[in-house]
Amino acid sequence: MTTLLIIEGNTPDLPSAAAVFADVLMRIDSGVNTEIARPYVSALTLDQLFDADGVVFTGSGVAWSTDAPQCKPQRDAMAMVFGQKIPVWGSCNGMQLAAVVLGGAVGVSPNGLEVGVAKNTYRVGQHPMVQGRGDRWAVPCIHRDEVQRLPVGAILTAANDHSPIQAFAYAQNDVDFWGTQYHPELSTIQIADYLRNRDGIFADESHMIADLDAAEHDEGAAKNIGTTTDALAFANRTVELANWLAHVKNKAKLRAIKREYPNAVDFIFGDSPELSDRLNGLVLRGVKTATCGALRDYQAEVEPVPKPGEFAIATDWFGAPVALIKTRTVEIKKFCDVTWAFACLEGEDEEFQGWVAGHTAYFERNGGFDPQMELVCETFELVADLR
Repeated sequence: MTTLLIIEGNTPDLPSAAAVFADVLMRIDSGVNTEIARPYVSALTLDQLFDADGVVFTGSGVAWSTDAPQCKPQRDAMAMVFGQKIPVWGSCNGMQLAAVVLGGAVGVSPNGLEVGVAKNTYRVGQHPMVQGRGDRWAVPCIHRDEVQRLPVGAILTAANDHSPIQAFAYAQNDVDFWGTQYHPELSTIQIADYLRNRDGIFADESHMIADLDAAEHDEGAAKNIGTTTDALAFANRTVELANWLAHVKNKAKLRAIKREYPNAVDFIFGDSPELSDRLNGLVLRGVKTATCGALRDYQAEVEPVPKPGEFAIATDWFGAPVALIKTRTVEIKKFCDVTWAFACLEGEDEEFQGWVAGHTAYFERNGGFDPQMELVCETFELVADLR
């Protein structure tokens, strides 16, 4: 059972955004158990986080921005959650909240309200959050504010012409956050419900109500608001949330493994899903018993240089544990000094020239290449298949 704590983004006088999220998450995965916390009613406590595998910060219909004084209970709650190293999801207000807490900035969109669907949204990079999305997509959204400056170190994962920051992830200093400006948890009918409030800031968009009500089953109505019925089908609309739930489960598996191997670090081979799968396959078959990385990329507190006898957990591109390995030897040497005797242990190439070409290209993609650059050259043994 996966336990998720949902942080209600609305004040008590507004409809519950958390209840909607709970229904959607349990529909995605029947093995999910949800609980709800309401910081605008009472401050979040550590006891509420004790059993949480993941935490969701919902959207919100309040009148103030996430950097306003009135939002302090929500900011305090998010800061507490980040301090517990728990995977966090944020939708709309939840993503804006994370941006503020992590040092970014929010503000009223200069392009005005974005209501109905986030049209022509496109992926940026290959982050697991948007795995399964096509080149362009349009799913429900409704917002006035937007993230206008990413926190330092954040990873932009989706954008469109209206809001250049439609989704981002953050994975530094033990913070694990994914979020979207749009609402994969909401149907178009639920977006229409916001427009039905004649006193709300979205009332001027009430002309969209009929199309929003019909868009999930009427192709013409979907086209009128800038999307398709296929894009609004539940499984397609909720792609990012399904990916996040898989991420939460993978993190739980890693925690269980690390209870047995408390000093093990987790890492990913390669710089793409395809390369990661290929290298993991070589490890599991016993073909790959060595690896190397640029010394510049190692950080003492995040991923220290390995030492003989230490354990590490190789995951796939999406964070699922694949292999437990144990370091045998470690040597720092210049790229130009690497020999075929080591390179062939990496198991990736039939000849030395192939290794040189492939690794030159890899380092050029990841910070730059220099024949004199220092590498951490490690040999290891496979301890366990973790799939």
